[in-house]
Amino acid sequence: MSGSWTTIESDPGVFTQLIKEMGVEGILVEEIYDLSEEFLETLKPVYGLIFLFNWVHNDAAVDMNAINKMFFAKQKVNNACATQAILGILLNRKEIKLGAELESFKEITKDLDPTMKGIAIGENDHIRKVHNSFKTQEPFESDERMATSKDDVFHFISYVPVNGSLMEIDGLKEGPVNHGECTEENWLSKVKPVIEKRIAQYQTSEIRFNLMAVTKDPLEGYQKEMKEISQKIHELEKDESKIAELEAAKMDKQDILDKIHMHEAKLNRYSVENARRRHNWFPLIIELLKVLAKNGKLEPAIKESQEKTKKRKEAKRQQLAKANASSSSSS
Repeated sequence: MSGSWTTIESDPGVFTQLIKEMGVEGILVEEIYDLSEEFLETLKPVYGLIFLFNWVHNDAAVDMNAINKMFFAKQKVNNACATQAILGILLNRKEIKLGAELESFKEITKDLDPTMKGIAIGENDHIRKVHNSFKTQEPFESDERMATSKDDVFHFISYVPVNGSLMEIDGLKEGPVNHGECTEENWLSKVKPVIEKRIAQYQTSEIRFNLMAVTKDPLEGYQKEMKEISQKIHELEKDESKIAELEAAKMDKQDILDKIHMHEAKLNRYSVENARRRHNWFPLIIELLKVLAKNGKLEPAIKESQEKTKKRKEAKRQQLAKANASSSSSS
């Protein structure tokens, strides 16, 4: 393979920027905290879901017949699972405009088997460079080390509707897992119990999960609404008998403006956070640690941090246990 791949932080801002730098426009990644249908409805259209979990062996049967009807690649590169989960969604949704680089990659690999597709991902300089641009800065460079059985191994997979079926795309498997028939309208309700069942396998021993939705960037829709409401206001201003209608239209326009401002603030926050991720802070951190140690404040600060972390983990464990108990009683 042409170079090593870094691990990627599970963050919607990282994934949004990563997709954009791959050349795909009009995509926004949102973190999901609530699997209720009401919340998921607010995110539509959703092109696919990306799920991060602590990997354990899973014997779910794969659908080898679907391989030739969709994009599925086996993971042949260490640490590439985040990008492979993204590609599993982008390259299986025809309505997404991929951009020149990914469109070319999709065309070149369309007749390859899953193993060769996985190798092609590893050999694609554009995809690898974008992926590695989010490398976490380390204080010391070290040789890559394969995970052992004692390590926590976190893994990204994706869920996406393909050709009328809900597909689970996991590059560590021989093929996709088919979770049954679905439509564009109901696939999110179909995927909910699949994810809940996956989480329930861990009971309360594991609380480190992350779920993100790959959605359409709403900005284009907001801009269209703004154009329409501005035109409506312009027409209403010509008729003095429609003052109430005019005032209502102006309020609607303000609501749209508020949505646009909130959206722009979110993207700006993503941009700032990503810039901070890409900056090497370790020289500053080391100097601060030296100052704390010199003033006898380092050891107390470490102990205080350890206590806070312990309390947060316990609170989260109790919250998950309560949620599981509530779910069991309601079923």
